[in-house]
Amino acid sequence: MVAARLLGCQENSEAVIQIHAPVTTLPALLPPSLTDLVLDGCTALRDIGHLPVGLKRLSVVGCTSLEAISTPLPEGISGIFICHCPALARIEGELPPQLHRMVYVNGCTALDKAQREFLSFPVDKNGRSSLSRAELQADIRYFAANRHEGESVEERNFSGCDFTYCDLHGLSLSDIEMNLSDFGMANLTGVRLTHAAVKECDFTSATLTDAVLDFSNLDQSNFTGATLTGVSLYETSIDGVNFTDANLERAQMGGASFDESYPVVTGARFKNAVLCPGMSLEGAVLGTADNSPPPNTSLIRLADAWLPVPEEWDREALELFLDKANRPELFLLNTIDSM
Repeated sequence: MVAARLLGCQENSEAVIQIHAPVTTLPALLPPSLTDLVLDGCTALRDIGHLPVGLKRLSVVGCTSLEAISTPLPEGISGIFICHCPALARIEGELPPQLHRMVYVNGCTALDKAQREFLSFPVDKNGRSSLSRAELQADIRYFAANRHEGESVEERNFSGCDFTYCDLHGLSLSDIEMNLSDFGMANLTGVRLTHAAVKECDFTSATLTDAVLDFSNLDQSNFTGATLTGVSLYETSIDGVNFTDANLERAQMGGASFDESYPVVTGARFKNAVLCPGMSLEGAVLGTADNSPPPNTSLIRLADAWLPVPEEWDREALELFLDKANRPELFLLNTIDSM
């Protein structure tokens, strides 16, 4: 399949080749028309021995066996991305001056120190927003697998990134910043995203089954059509979050909070979910309760969902949950009357 793709590129004078396969070698002569070469997850590739003179951009991501780029980089190359290639030890020849401190190099621990220092740009200057989805996916996986106590703010900053269609399932991503990022159609099943800044993000049609988002800030984020079954939102801020048509079955929202704007739940499903006290259910899809036992004792049935209530209605509980004037965001009757 890869050979056929390369042959087609040669015959049609195509400018871009993307290879997502465990190839062992590349052709001795790549098409001269080639300007962009993307090697994503070519885990068996050990060497890149030829690059066409007109190449402008080289992306090498997750090529875990790659030991060398044994041909000089073309003089006119304007962009190179090297990410999560731990065996890469050297790049042949003199590095083009335009790449000085302009390359995102991460997870390439074997790369010649002088070359790495020449190429690497400071993350706090350039950030990650210019990385492709493949580069971001490899980078965030490497980051999650190599957490350490001395992480800088810049190392933990993934804001403004395009994670659409990325597979991030099961990653531990606590204490990071991801504001204004796009996770549309991404797989975040079982992800642990706690104590994180995730404001104004887009999770349209993403999968977050059994994800843990405790103590995070999701304000103004969009979860339209997302799958959030079993998600945990303990002490999570959901001010103005859009849950339109989302599946929140079994979601744990009892400890979530909002201050200025109700979450939008039009078309959302909450079967056996623990609701956030005070939230409006206007437009939600509510069904008939089944025989499932409550997750804990301080819950009452509300259609097919669960509503947290105090175990004892003392003065403190009355002021907390039934004082609309002072605590409108926790006013239980808002939730009940909105059905």
